[in-house]
This record gives sequence, C-alpha cells and structure tokens, in this order.
Amino acid sequence: MQDSFSIADHSIVGFDLDLTLVDTRQAFRVALERLARTRGHVLPVPEVVERVGLPLDEMFSPWLDPGQVGHAVADMRVSFMTEGLAHLTAMDGAVRLTQRIRATGGRVIVVTSRSSAVAARFLAACGIAADALEGGVTGAQKSAPLRSHGVEVYVGDHPLDMVAARGAGAIAVGVLTGAHSVPALEDAGAHVVVSSLLELTSPN
Repeated sequence: MQDSFSIADHSIVGFDLDLTLVDTRQAFRVALERLARTRGHVLPVPEVVERVGLPLDEMFSPWLDPGQVGHAVADMRVSFMTEGLAHLTAMDGAVRLTQRIRATGGRVIVVTSRSSAVAARFLAACGIAADALEGGVTGAQKSAPLRSHGVEVYVGDHPLDMVAARGAGAIAVGVLTGAHSVPALEDAGAHVVVSSLLELTSPN
C-alpha cells in the first residue's frame, strides 16, 4: 500500500466501467425482470447483481445451462440498450473526477468487459466523457490495452481490475462501490483503496 496518493500526480488514468464509473445495478435488475418475462428463467437477482462487471456469459454460468446462456446474453444486451439506459446513473464523483482529469490536460481511458458499443452508450447516458474506450476485455486481458494507452493509474471495483493494473505496471486503485472488500482488493494487488471516487476528486 502507498502511504500517500494523489490522482492529480498522474495524467493518464484508466477506469473500469460497471460500479466504478457507472452504476448499472438498477438497469441490470430491469433487464433480469425482462429476461424472466421473455424466457421464464428464475435467477437469484441479488447474487447475479453481485457479479456485475464480469462478462455476461460468466455472470449467468452458475445458474443457466450452456444452451440458455447465449439467448440470455442477447436478451440482456437488448434490454440494456433500450429501457435499461434510463436506469443508469453515474457513480458518485465520476463526472467531476473525469472532468477534472481532462481539464488539467490528462486523459481518461475506459477499459471494460462490456462491448465498446454498449460501454459508449452507458457513458453517454451518464454524461461521462472518455478519451479512449477499450471494450470486451476482462481480468488480466485488460493489461494489454492499459499498457498500449500508457495508463499510469487504473481504478476499479473488482479484484481482477487490480490484477490488470499490476500486469500493466500501473498503480492499482480499488474502489469499494462494488461487492468487494478492502482485504479482497488488497490481496489482489491494490496499492490504494478508497470508499468512492469522491475521495479522488478533492485536491491533495
């Protein structure tokens, strides 16, 4: 763990999407309700929502048969891009922090397991601007795009985000807005853990 950390000391900052920049939980619940209506799947909503941020097929794998997963993923994507958009909100501090980074000449890089098209719509719906967006990667797969963009700091809510940051030689900042604890993030390699992005918005 670093004794002191200021995001203002770094000009290229990467972010995860779900539960880091964008709160997708309510949109996900709406999509699950739609899935139940159209496909008849009965899923433990709280447990599934805790897996937000993983690729959709991995999220469903504990509860759906392989033959059901493809249809479920397709239905969820349609729901996210229609009625789900109205249920998205920016995480506390997300707009202010990203605006501050860009206003001071820095770059905001979003690297997410969501497809780039979906992630772009999510960001636009929440009024968050990014200088680059890399989608369709998770866990250690994120390290390559982080390196290619020269990301110095990567902020995420999931232990796998810490793994990705470490693999890219970036400072790993864990944020407690997801389902993971301080020990879980630190064990995965977090240099810094904050309760929310609000802690990164004030000058140090």
